[in-house]
Amino acid sequence: IPFTIDPNDFLKSLQPKEFDVLCSGFVGDLYPLRGRIRKILESTKSINTCFLDHPGYWKNNEKIGIQGSDFYALMSKSKFVLTTTGIYNISVRKHLEAIGSRSKIVGNITGYPEHRLISKFVLNVNQNMTDSNIVDIIYKACTNWEWSDQDERNRNQILKTHNPSYVASMIVRKLL
Repeated sequence: IPFTIDPNDFLKSLQPKEFDVLCSGFVGDLYPLRGRIRKILESTKSINTCFLDHPGYWKNNEKIGIQGSDFYALMSKSKFVLTTTGIYNISVRKHLEAIGSRSKIVGNITGYPEHRLISKFVLNVNQNMTDSNIVDIIYKACTNWEWSDQDERNRNQILKTHNPSYVASMIVRKLL
């Protein structure tokens, strides 16, 4: 089943940006590029980065860590959110969450159809780039960051087509 996000979980307007990049989420063998970029940002003073360790989602049958609308509120304070496709080269839910929060993405893109709109928000970096190139690209993008009317229209289209009701109706149509 495709990833979905509930539009009601997101703040209704563009928020002031306190961070250049938010680094959160699992970093491990599944996300080698994410891990590399995080290490680069940890050693860079010129980019204002918020680091949030990923505690997991559940412990002893209780939710832990920042999740849902609280997490999206934190995302909304960042110009960019670090998220990559992982070793299977597919998008992850955080792509949609970042866009819903009116943040752009530092990461990579796929050739899959879902990235047609998502890719408009991605500051594309890849494993073949040097560390200094990655820092330069991110720094320049943070310096020149803006959220345009077109970004807002694209965001709204993503929210419209990736919410639970829309996705459920599309699945039902395919089954009938």
